[in-house]
Amino acid sequence: MNAQLDAFLKDSDLRYEAAKLEGQKIICRRWPVLASETRAALLASGFYSERGQRLDRESSGSNLPQHDVEHLERSLGLFKHCIAAKLPLPNEKGKLIPIEAASDEVLSAASELLFIRDWQDPEFLRLALGAIARHQQSDALSTHKPPSKFSPAWGCLPGFAKLALFLAMPGALASGLAAAARQDVGEAALAFYVVGFGILAAMSALGVGVKKMDGFDLAYARWTHFQVEGAVGVTGAAAVESLRQMVAEGIKVPAVAFDAATLLGARTAGQ
Repeated sequence: MNAQLDAFLKDSDLRYEAAKLEGQKIICRRWPVLASETRAALLASGFYSERGQRLDRESSGSNLPQHDVEHLERSLGLFKHCIAAKLPLPNEKGKLIPIEAASDEVLSAASELLFIRDWQDPEFLRLALGAIARHQQSDALSTHKPPSKFSPAWGCLPGFAKLALFLAMPGALASGLAAAARQDVGEAALAFYVVGFGILAAMSALGVGVKKMDGFDLAYARWTHFQVEGAVGVTGAAAVESLRQMVAEGIKVPAVAFDAATLLGARTAGQ
């Protein structure tokens, strides 16, 4: 038991350090495009130089939350690792979802980012939104079942066969009724079978009986589209609209996602 606990703590420490280092790289790379108040807070913390270089310091000497740069670095690293996590395909049963994407630490880190104004940089907010989407995608994937590829109502029949069966229905029905009147059981049964197949073909063509996406299937599809197709956008307006559409479809959307998208719009507008 102690060995398992030690292994867990060691793994947590390694992930913490890895996330912090990744966050430092993000800040250094994006330094020229960070908002002026973001750079000012990082400079005031004493951890970064005017050129965006990470300085070797153990503490900032400040108790202000915006100067807790190590916490910011870790949050950004968590976002990056979450987005980069390789998720299994929906049809890959038994595959484990990486902890970087599955852990609720991503949502907690996003909430903390939004709490401190100097950290609400558009670059950081876009990263947070991408990580939230990836986390929700993995959450849906954990109970996702691949949708049926074929309609129970003869969905596998080629289009021309369906059309032929549908067109043959009136004649088959007439022949069946005539055969029934003659008490020709065999011919009547055959004709009514054709009618039945024609009804199934019509149902299939109309989509009746085809499995519709719902629940986690729908959530997985929508969050995948959000994450892959760049629904975060530049100003956050596209993200807000996508999130509203998901809510309208009955998909659970974390409040922090709306907050991040709304703040992104406000910060890009200079508010």
